Parts: sequence; structure tokens; C-alpha cells
Amino acid sequence: MPQNSRDERRQAFRISDKALVEIVPLDPQTAPDQFASKLPRSDGFLLLSELQQIEQQLQHQLFKLTDSSPTLASALQLLNKKIERLALHASDSPTQNEPQPITLSTGGLSLLRAEQIPPQTYCAVRLRLLPGGFVIQTLAQVIYSQQQDADNVRIGLAFINPDEAGQDLIAGHILQQQALNRRLEREQQLEQSPTTDNTRRP
Repeated sequence: MPQNSRDERRQAFRISDKALVEIVPLDPQTAPDQFASKLPRSDGFLLLSELQQIEQQLQHQLFKLTDSSPTLASALQLLNKKIERLALHASDSPTQNEPQPITLSTGGLSLLRAEQIPPQTYCAVRLRLLPGGFVIQTLAQVIYSQQQDADNVRIGLAFINPDEAGQDLIAGHILQQQALNRRLEREQQLEQSPTTDNTRRP
């Protein structure tokens, strides 16, 4: 697939979501390869990042194992999910920020903030997507900064050279959330629709 077509397809993915977000505006003198050092150290983030790398290798092996031993592959998948849940619990911190509403795409995000960040400012961004706990750390640039009301400013950020693995994680998360939203909408429509018996004439 041509690169332009792939980028256009990825940009079409966009959802309203909630995530744990850390944004640190960078000094113009900060070198792009030093942005990660400006974010507060997070042992939970490092743990989840390492687990994501292991997960990618594990899924590749499980895919090959499914054909030869599906029962073993299923058991290992269940064990993997158990470890994921324990890791998510271990990575939680009492001082961690609460999840906040965002609009997310593979190319960037927007959210409300109390503080203004001037357009064109480069920022270090750390995202933890819920409920899966996927973590992404990337350099971003403020595209717009619009006052919404007396207390909030809407900030739009574009990711700068995000790695392929991070984009794939975001794209997969968006597809899962879109599928979940469609299922919830169908269930709500069924609950609100009159039953066949109620629509019959006496």
C-alpha cells in the first residue's frame, strides 16, 4: 500500500475517549531526541512499555502455535491476560492524574487544559489508554490553542514522527473502541424498540 494512502487511512480514525495524559511544554533549545527526559519518571510507564514489547513478541509466537496446539495457545493467552491485569494494578499510583476526555487519532489529540500553550510549541506527551493500559510516549507540537470558557483552553497537538508501534497501538485501540460503541448503540436500540408482541393489533 502506498505510504500516502496508509497515512490517509490512519488519519480517518478518530474517537472521543478518556486517557491519562501528561504534557510538558519544551524549551525551544531542547533537542528533539531529549524530549523523553523532560517527562517525570514513571516506573509504571516503564513497566508497561517493557510489557508491550514482550507482548508483541509473544503474540507472534502464539499465532504460530495456534495451528499446531490450539489448546496450549489458548491456555497461554489466558495466562498472559492474567499477567496483564496484575501489571496494570501494579503500575497504578495513588498520585496519578484522573483520566480526562480527549479526542484521539493516530496523528494527534485534543483536550481541555487550564493553562494556555502557545501554538507551534513542542511538547513531550505521555498517554495511557484505557482500559487496556497501552502507553505511548512521543514528541508533539501544538497546532491550535483556543479559549473555550473562563477556565478552559482547548489544545490540539500533532504527534511528531511517532514510531510505527505507537501508531499501530493507537489505531488498534480506536478500532476496538469504535466496535464497542457500535455494539452499545445496537443494544440500546434493541432495548428502546417495542417488542413484536407489543406492536401487534389486538
